[in-house]
Amino acid sequence: MRELLHWARHKRGYELALWTSASAPVAQGVAKHIFAAPKFDLLHDCVMVLDQTACGRKGRTDRNTPNFVKPLERIWLNPKYENVYTSANTLILDNEESKTALNAENAVRVTTFDPSQENAEFGSGNEDEDEDFGEGGALWHFLDALARQPDVDVQNFMKSNPIDSFRGMN
Repeated sequence: MRELLHWARHKRGYELALWTSASAPVAQGVAKHIFAAPKFDLLHDCVMVLDQTACGRKGRTDRNTPNFVKPLERIWLNPKYENVYTSANTLILDNEESKTALNAENAVRVTTFDPSQENAEFGSGNEDEDEDFGEGGALWHFLDALARQPDVDVQNFMKSNPIDSFRGMN
């Protein structure tokens, strides 16, 4: 995944952020683990790290824990990011559809990423995960195709180019 993030930031110009429904201390630890790896130090490229305090709550899960959602409007309407990030230029990648349900038009559902299992050189070793995050995987193709159309609205692009159309290309 680190290779993907490095490529997306430095070769395709994407801005990177982390939004997790975990607590602030866990979010900072995850950010350091993912973005501050020795080979790919991307921590300074991460424009924001959001934790569960930036999430909304929508009911409870089957395990009777809060069901956190990630409403992108909280970023789009934040004075710090207003007119920078909009529905036309923002993607949210998540492995849980329920967390992005409020912004389905901007959401790409990806396989679960387990940073504790990641081998910095070759991804996780998990074939399903590598199909998205591994070099030449679905996300690489998807993000490359989107970057090649700089004036396209993200939502329109996603309607014509769902992530599933890029799976199985590597």
